[in-house]
Amino acid sequence: MFRYLKYIFITVFTILFFIGLDNYIGSKLLYTLFSILALIMVLIPFKKEFYFFEIFFTIIIFTTFWLDFVVTISFLNSNFIEGRGAFDFSANSFDKILIIVNYLFLSIIISIITRSYFFPKKKLFLNKLNLLSHSRLFFEKNRFLLFFGLISFVFIISYINFYFSIYQRGVISKIEINFLIEGIIKWLLLFGFSSFFCILIDLLISNKIYKKTHIFFYSFFLILETFMSNISILSRGNFLNSSSIIFAVYKQMNKHRDIFFTISSLIIFLFFLAGIIILTPLRGEPLLTNVQEFNKLNISLDQSIIKEKFYIFYNFVELIFSRLFGIEALMAVYSLDNLGFDLLFEAMKDKPEIGKISFFDSLKHDYRINNSDVVSITLPGIVGFLYYSGSIYFLSISIFLIVLFFSFFELLIYRFCNNNLLLCSLFSQVIAYRLWHFGYNFSNTYLIILAIFFNILIIIIFYKIIKYKNK
Repeated sequence: MFRYLKYIFITVFTILFFIGLDNYIGSKLLYTLFSILALIMVLIPFKKEFYFFEIFFTIIIFTTFWLDFVVTISFLNSNFIEGRGAFDFSANSFDKILIIVNYLFLSIIISIITRSYFFPKKKLFLNKLNLLSHSRLFFEKNRFLLFFGLISFVFIISYINFYFSIYQRGVISKIEINFLIEGIIKWLLLFGFSSFFCILIDLLISNKIYKKTHIFFYSFFLILETFMSNISILSRGNFLNSSSIIFAVYKQMNKHRDIFFTISSLIIFLFFLAGIIILTPLRGEPLLTNVQEFNKLNISLDQSIIKEKFYIFYNFVELIFSRLFGIEALMAVYSLDNLGFDLLFEAMKDKPEIGKISFFDSLKHDYRINNSDVVSITLPGIVGFLYYSGSIYFLSISIFLIVLFFSFFELLIYRFCNNNLLLCSLFSQVIAYRLWHFGYNFSNTYLIILAIFFNILIIIIFYKIIKYKNK
């Protein structure tokens, strides 16, 4: 399956490359190098001894820097919706941005190559938990009850959170609640519930307690959990946790892999669309926007119905790419006059307040809503945040070390969490996503790291208990 996807990807990449080459106003040679490095970067993690963090992080960087840039200059009239700041869109400025991004791509490539030489292979740690007959019998008899019980708990917590707005993206909580209870609910909805499904599914798969149809059953409940959790927190990213775990399940399967991958991907996509349809009005955003930008395309479609359908598709594409902030955030940072380590340290010390414009938005004079009801911000991401320093070399070295560190962290998760690839994939995706959404409330960054460590500690204790009961 992935072999064919690779060929399709390279074909689409090539087509987009030439379209972008024709539309790029700067150095064609620099754009070509930008594209070659992007292609190498996104393909190099897909090898036999893969690391999930490297795969997810390179996909995010590729999508938010290369794909976003090429599609926007080619099809969206260079309308970078969020994060561009005072960027002047001159050929020289575009070239300088691509130089910075080329350093970024190169540092990631070198980091992955370095890791492949120095880190031990995951297969060296073969301590998978094999259930004895009585434990196996328990899980075999109660597997459906366990799934229904867990998904029922997910529904209850999701409903409570949604009804009381305890934790929702861009919404200030309207009730007073103990910070510990609030933290537990936030952890469960972000990745706690998903990690529980990872443990249960991994135990069943590794001990072969399933039939072909059972795998689809397990996966459906996992996808349903991520959908309910994300609806509860008003997030349209319900595909993130589910797709990362489904990918890990696919990697563990020996039979029926392609059918499983195809059907699971379709279900995830349908839930993703449902999430957009449900949440867009709840977040106060129209489904169809920017009629003026659409009309600028001068599309000659005589039949109004066809034009309307194309307009819907255009808005959907624009909605997706408006969320892929990366290179445009870097444009905004690049256009600042006061770049330097003093600005970087100032960003680290900044503490958000209700009614106060975020640090990044204040720098680029983007006055978003921030009041007692709603908070709307844009983010620089880890790349833009590090470039507050104004140093390409600092950015490159930092990214090199970040990729190396979190790849090693994934190895530790694998080693101490029963060789559970599903957990490796989940937590690596969570970390990669957080790095993408980096740059707001830096002082609280440690909370997400503590939550991950807390989650891993619970899992280690759980496996210890299962091993003890399995004796």
